[in-house]
Amino acid sequence: MKNKTLSIAFVLVLISTFVTLTGCGRRTQVFRDADGNKVEVQHSGDTMTITGDDGEATIQVGDNLSWPKGNMGDLPAPGGKILTVIDTPQGFSVTCEEISKSDYQAYVEKLKGMGFETAYEMEADKTTIMYAGEKDDYVVSVQLHLESEGGTGTCIIIYGES
Repeated sequence: MKNKTLSIAFVLVLISTFVTLTGCGRRTQVFRDADGNKVEVQHSGDTMTITGDDGEATIQVGDNLSWPKGNMGDLPAPGGKILTVIDTPQGFSVTCEEISKSDYQAYVEKLKGMGFETAYEMEADKTTIMYAGEKDDYVVSVQLHLESEGGTGTCIIIYGES
């Protein structure tokens, strides 16, 4: 489930970037996936909805979006500016910017304090840090990519059923 949620979120982030670059206005496009299944993509302004056999996914892109309280369970907002909110049948993802390493560390400690048990923690280098935790039937993954050591960066939080 973790890898599936991560890969779905990554693909949806790429699609949202494409939509952002193609401009605004309401538009519907129909595609076929690799298996020949119909996939419908609707976008209007900063929101895109993808509908297929797996269900419906919604992507919202903006400069400072609101924390999706209901979708992210009881997870707290990490701070910073929220750039994307992705809601899929498999889980939810939020991308924030202007997060420091100390913000990230405090957020991970909050998650542990909420009862999330560490599945893994990793510091790939001085600018990339990852954490995954499990609680009941849910998993949370938090990844921080700093622009430079000691600076701020982008944080991706993925939450869903395990």
